[in-house]
Order: sequence, then structure tokens, then C-alpha cells
Amino acid sequence: MRQIEFAVIKIIEEELKAKIADQKYVNVGGVDNVATILTLIDKGTCQNILENLQQNDPDLVKDLQQAMITAHTLRKLENEGKITINH
Repeated sequence: MRQIEFAVIKIIEEELKAKIADQKYVNVGGVDNVATILTLIDKGTCQNILENLQQNDPDLVKDLQQAMITAHTLRKLENEGKITINH
């Protein structure tokens, strides 16, 4: 996995904070998009996020885990050259 400089992360964080500062809810694309993001981060962070979500919304965690299996499978097939996904 490619490393990203901390300064870049801070810039992204500040931009996101500014964008959602006055909004109560932000549409990030639903369960499938969040599941895809979760499959891209390290397993420890993913597990921590899911454990925290489990306390508030166990049904959401089930949906995310189901979608993560699909996203992970698709990514694996793409990496193996068996399918092509247009991003």
C-alpha cells in the first residue's frame, strides 16, 4: 500500500470539515461506497470502525459486512486480471 504524507491527510481533513461544517448529514453514497472504503483500509482500523458502529447500529454493520465481501471479491478478481472494473 502506498504511503501518504501526513500533510496531505491534514489538507483532506480540513477540506472535508469545511464541506460538512453546516450540514447535519452528508450523502457519501450509501453502504456500498462505505464498504468499498472499508476494504481499502488496514484490517485493524476497519475492525475498530465496525466494532464502534456495532454499538449503535448492528443492522448497518451486517449490511456493511455483506457489501464488503462483494467489494473484496471484485477487487480480488480485478487484481487477478479476471475482470476489469471501470472506476
